[in-house]
Amino acid sequence: AFQIGIPRCRDKLREAANGFTRFTGGELWGCVSAIDGWVCVTRKPNQSEVRDVMAYQNRHGCWGLVVRAGCDADCRFFFSCMNSVSTNDCLAWDLSCASSVVEDDNWPSDFYMIGDEAFVCTNNFLTPYSGRGLGPWKDAFTFYLSSMRQCVERSFALLIQRWGILWRPLQFDFCCWTKVLTALAKLHNF
Repeated sequence: AFQIGIPRCRDKLREAANGFTRFTGGELWGCVSAIDGWVCVTRKPNQSEVRDVMAYQNRHGCWGLVVRAGCDADCRFFFSCMNSVSTNDCLAWDLSCASSVVEDDNWPSDFYMIGDEAFVCTNNFLTPYSGRGLGPWKDAFTFYLSSMRQCVERSFALLIQRWGILWRPLQFDFCCWTKVLTALAKLHNF
């Protein structure tokens, strides 16, 4: 697993929150990271490399590794790439180090992270309201949350566009997949 960029001191959290505020015109403040998942497409792993080969095939039939990532407003990553594609978003988040940081009792209550409907809404992790006819307040909240969440999608696009190795399925040894993704994310952040 690979983790970088989770701010912990109040000054860094404030700086991250100010970055996200620009996406909402000042309507929401306190978001320090947007979280989502991306499937890094790979070759089919061998039985000698993994215990459960089929866990690395998603419902669309492609082979891959789930990258659970968060980013700040400037598209700098922190992420975990230790799960097969059969791992759902909520479980992958719970298994990551980032979830324990955010749900820690020492996490300041005026800061939070955001994700899509696949995640569980808590005091420190916000998700959009689902359904139709939400009313003006809930609809506006969901709109602003979605505006902030777009930066994580943009971060994935920038990562893939920047590194040609990600333009096709990873073909090298399974044991190197996480190392390569870690190196690419660190270079992306640099």
